[in-house]
Amino acid sequence: MRLYFPFYCLLLIALLGCTTQQDKKQFADASRLQGGRESLVDDCMREIGKKDIQRRIQFQECLYDTDGSITSLFHSTLYYPQEIGLRFDGFIVGLEKSPRERITENGKVPVHPIADAGLANAADSAKKINDGKLLFVSHILRNAAVPGAISNCALYNAYDVTVGTVTKRQLVDYCGGTEILRVKPEEAFENSWKALDKLKSSISGAVESGKYTHVLIVTMGWNTEQVEAVRNINSIAGNFVNASKVKANPLVIGVTWPSMWISKWVDPVIKVASFPSKAEDADEVGLTWLGVLLHDTVPAALSGSQIPVIAIGHSFGGRATIAAACVGPIISPSTTALPRGHIDTAIIFQGAFMSEQLFASTPEKFHYPLGCPNVGKLALTSSVADKANNIPFWGTYSGDDRTFKKHCAMSENAGRVSCASAGADGELSTVKAGEFENIMFINANSLINEHAYGTGGGAHSDIFRREHGTLINAVLQRDTGTGK
Repeated sequence: MRLYFPFYCLLLIALLGCTTQQDKKQFADASRLQGGRESLVDDCMREIGKKDIQRRIQFQECLYDTDGSITSLFHSTLYYPQEIGLRFDGFIVGLEKSPRERITENGKVPVHPIADAGLANAADSAKKINDGKLLFVSHILRNAAVPGAISNCALYNAYDVTVGTVTKRQLVDYCGGTEILRVKPEEAFENSWKALDKLKSSISGAVESGKYTHVLIVTMGWNTEQVEAVRNINSIAGNFVNASKVKANPLVIGVTWPSMWISKWVDPVIKVASFPSKAEDADEVGLTWLGVLLHDTVPAALSGSQIPVIAIGHSFGGRATIAAACVGPIISPSTTALPRGHIDTAIIFQGAFMSEQLFASTPEKFHYPLGCPNVGKLALTSSVADKANNIPFWGTYSGDDRTFKKHCAMSENAGRVSCASAGADGELSTVKAGEFENIMFINANSLINEHAYGTGGGAHSDIFRREHGTLINAVLQRDTGTGK
């Protein structure tokens, strides 16, 4: 995750109305589609036809409005399938955003209320995904751990469209035995359910082999393009394996999402201004497809299996993960809401969300169900060296050192959660057990205190060392019944 300062630029640009260009573009999209989808196809054909040299899937990107210099960064593995991939058996699930008129038949998406999360009715839920664009599953790639190579193949690819005059093959091949689902753009949101069904089937077939010890689902944070997200997921999974005291062999699912904002303005300034927008997008990731993955796709695939599920998120990826794990999806493929399932462990590294949402004093606002009862172990790190999470003044962010002090040192909050400290080696020492013994706040001052290469925010992104793999293992070994 890359961070840009000074933070006051965020407030200044927000006051100046920094979404003007985005609003104009959404209006133009709606106007163009009034002339029929053929108009959009023709416009994209003309636009791409003006270019002497084109990218392989540039026409399809135009259809989804993902052809920009930033938006195209979130399907880079479709261009470089042999270079960008996991070093483990597993899957990359690529989420992207497109104007809802382009990826749905009528722009309508059924949503469901979740009363214990402050979403009392469907209208409340709809507000969480109502910014003119919708998240959809654009691609799912299966990765195999092949020595000396990256082995990628596609289970699903929304860029393999059935409109226009596309004749060139996709750069990523389909997996053997996969029924190819070629997509109409206006069905891309609906086909996301079919994409996850394909993933469900593939996970089920993989776990039947009996060789996997865990299912590891990892989501990264703000301003992390897909190639960087995949690199970071490899680091987290690799350190988890290397630090395991018993041989771990996880099936890894990396979820990538459009965590950067489009801009023709000064780059650092606009990225700071994207903070509130991407915070909402992170919630949307959790309340939609990541939530579906955790509560429906993976549990159905593991039916009858005892393989533990571990969800890990960093920063805004932590925000998405806690929403997905504790709240669950507000969408479903029918008029019936999906049931909330059980997640064995969720680990939030330096989470970028208000810790107050765990114990909402204003239940009418969006929050997490009290105690997150459907998560067996919920661990949240904080560090005094995190210089990103200590900036928001409207609340105490999870990764901020003040969160640990607030919930573990101040008498009015004492006893609600379990409190622990992580040593420089990543091992845990429990300070005390709490009322919600499944929730553990971790003082990581001794562990998360270095400036990770190529990142900002102090030690905000210091989560990619072997010692952090030790911490993951220590959380998994903790007995919530004793607090040890």
